[in-house]
Amino acid sequence: MTDDKFKGLDLDLEEDLSFEPPKRKGGGAKWGFIIVITLLIGVIGVMTYLLFFNTSPYEQGVIYLREKQYEAALIEFQKVPPADKDYNFAQSKINYITGMQFFNENKLDEAKPFLKQVAVNDEYANEVKFMLEKIDTFEKQKVLEDQLAEDQKKLIEDAQKETEQKIKDTEAAKKYFSELTRLIDKFESEYQLSKLESSSTMKKNLRNLNDIRQQMLDISYEADNQDQQVLDFRSLTDQLMKSRIDLVQKIISLNIESVDQVSDETKLEISDSDKLKESMVSERDKLKSSYGVK
Repeated sequence: MTDDKFKGLDLDLEEDLSFEPPKRKGGGAKWGFIIVITLLIGVIGVMTYLLFFNTSPYEQGVIYLREKQYEAALIEFQKVPPADKDYNFAQSKINYITGMQFFNENKLDEAKPFLKQVAVNDEYANEVKFMLEKIDTFEKQKVLEDQLAEDQKKLIEDAQKETEQKIKDTEAAKKYFSELTRLIDKFESEYQLSKLESSSTMKKNLRNLNDIRQQMLDISYEADNQDQQVLDFRSLTDQLMKSRIDLVQKIISLNIESVDQVSDETKLEISDSDKLKESMVSERDKLKSSYGVK
């Protein structure tokens, strides 16, 4: 009976123990909040990637440049469009790389125009300044070396010209002296013939002597630097010829049959003329030795 009494009560307890948890209010709002947070995290992640992992061509070029991957850096810098804020810096880097490569290849003339276009506020400006100073020093040294080489070349050329001119002058003097010697011999032969003539027949000899002297005076001595010894010899020769001609003219005027009939005064003049000849012969022998003329 006791069991029957509590039988209904047990059933109620079992029903009470098998209840479902009640649904909380506002569950949909919580899930919406979670979705919003997730989206925000995604957006932040994308922005972080774009900011820190998706570098621009200029930034990538700077990275390559610092790693000394010059060709790769050039490619990246060339991608920067004119409208980009980093365009001028990209162009500066292009000029730096190109100029630096020419500099390293020792092509300084090609390097200089590019290096001069690198911006003064470029991070490589100090390095560019150093390279330009080296180029400037080299150019000054080259100008000096070129000037020295030109001066040396001019000295050699001048020495060669001087040597060539000396040879020409020597040949000209030798030719002139030889012609003088020929005419002197011819003149002396004519003079000796005149001494065998009488006053009346000497006129022909006188004419010939004057002609020979004029030929001597007409000889051209073509030399830039004329030998003074040769010029002195010519003057001595002319002096001798004039003295001989004057003697013949005087003998003609005396109207004598033979030179032996001249006065002592005239004989003295003949002696003085012969002394001039001795001086001329002495100088002629010296010049023959100097110029190798026989």
